[in-house]
Amino acid sequence: MSLTQTGEWWARNFSTLGTSDDLAAAWFNAGLVASGAAMAVMSEPLARGLARPEYRARPAAGAVVRSLIAVIGLALTGIGLVPIDANELVHNVLASAAGAAFFGLATLTPWMVRGLPRRLIATSIAALAVEVLAWVAYDRLGWASLTVFEVVAFALVFVWLITLVVTTHPERGDAGATRAAAGPAAEIEFGPRTGAITAPVLAGAMGMPGPALRST
Repeated sequence: MSLTQTGEWWARNFSTLGTSDDLAAAWFNAGLVASGAAMAVMSEPLARGLARPEYRARPAAGAVVRSLIAVIGLALTGIGLVPIDANELVHNVLASAAGAAFFGLATLTPWMVRGLPRRLIATSIAALAVEVLAWVAYDRLGWASLTVFEVVAFALVFVWLITLVVTTHPERGDAGATRAAAGPAAEIEFGPRTGAITAPVLAGAMGMPGPALRST
């Protein structure tokens, strides 16, 4: 942004940054290609957490989510490979494909994954609301440029994907919340060094005093 020679690019569209045929444009387009390719390659691990049994995902949910993430990534790569001044029609089709794929993610995922974490459901609803408001501000009211809408839209994509990973991957799960949901009889204490497992609350939960159980 600081090196581009395109003038007031923010008054036109974000893709103008890739049209100056200089180092700034090369960096901009290369960044789109690299980030898009990485997103497409990572589509499977990004969506892997949805397969957890407690989320009760429909049979095709994982494949649909992976495909939509891959579409966004491939579209970003295409946007970088085909700058708007090279072929405006193709560039705009790719940008629209990315937007449509994200709309599909935010609307279909809560329906396809019946036990989706509430945080991800809230993020999906908020993302859709913000995107619609940004579009109205740009297209209907003229309060914002296309650049603002594009920046908001693509920022929402990454916010949604981060929330997907944080809320659905097993290694990010909250063990404390899992124990609380299971009840006091399921509390297990792990020894810090020996790997021993104790269940001191079992007897108390059943109303009977007794020594803690230990398994090594």
